[in-house]
Amino acid sequence: MSDNVTLWQLVKNITIDRDTVLWIFGTAVDIIVPLAIFLGNRIAKRTDARIKDQREKLMKHFEEIKGEVQNKISPYISSITQINGKIFVLSNFGIPHQVTDYELPTLSESLKVHFLSEVKNLLECSQRVKQNNANSYEFDQELTNKFKSIGLDVLPNNVNIPLVPFIYENIYTPLLVTWQQRHRGENLRHDFTKIETRPQENPDNLYVSNWGHAIAHKKTDVDQERCKEAILKVMEDKKLEYKSNVITEHANVLVREINNIIQNLDNKLNDLKNYNLKIQGYQFKRKDSRCPRCRQLFKK
Repeated sequence: MSDNVTLWQLVKNITIDRDTVLWIFGTAVDIIVPLAIFLGNRIAKRTDARIKDQREKLMKHFEEIKGEVQNKISPYISSITQINGKIFVLSNFGIPHQVTDYELPTLSESLKVHFLSEVKNLLECSQRVKQNNANSYEFDQELTNKFKSIGLDVLPNNVNIPLVPFIYENIYTPLLVTWQQRHRGENLRHDFTKIETRPQENPDNLYVSNWGHAIAHKKTDVDQERCKEAILKVMEDKKLEYKSNVITEHANVLVREINNIIQNLDNKLNDLKNYNLKIQGYQFKRKDSRCPRCRQLFKK
């Protein structure tokens, strides 16, 4: 063979018969197909494992939020109540009730991100609760000023008794209840035309029917008449009555509204749990860009 013959010239001169071609093709298929199946299965298994892992992390995150709502926020909201136009939280359901000022528990960033609409409504309603309570305390001061304008101070229930007649703060509850019942056309629980002393109680304290606390204090019979006249005059003040009823009704509306918000969120969480984290109009999913817990769980 000449030294000038190239490898390409040698290859060109090689002839392969049909059977050889078929054998080569068959051998390649025998190798490639199982390899493709093997690699496909490995990829599928890895994909399935990744999807399962992300699904479990998403469910864990959902359960964290669900627990926050149903174990912390919902019990707190279900304990709120309206007392004298103010919204409080009952911390003791015995008698007497123990109440604390309303203050919405701290909400997690995850809850704010994943349930933005519900949290927005809850925060707005909570702000209105605070404003309502502020208005109610201002109204208490109006009542106090009204009694003062008649010549009687309104003093705390546990005050050291002075030597002059005065009105106890305890009068606010039966007074406001009477205004509400009168507005609704109900039978009056408290009869303010009969303000009297009670046997076996401090003889200088005055009481109204169906109320266990003293509403006024007197030293003489003349003082007693002064207290009765002042209380009846305040009770018949139509402007105060109207304002009191507006504040009280608004407080009742807020209590219902805030409970409805939490109840609807509770129901939504239960439905998401039962229907694979997806319901009509909403799907619980990753929000890495805004939710710090999502970033933590799904970090690469």
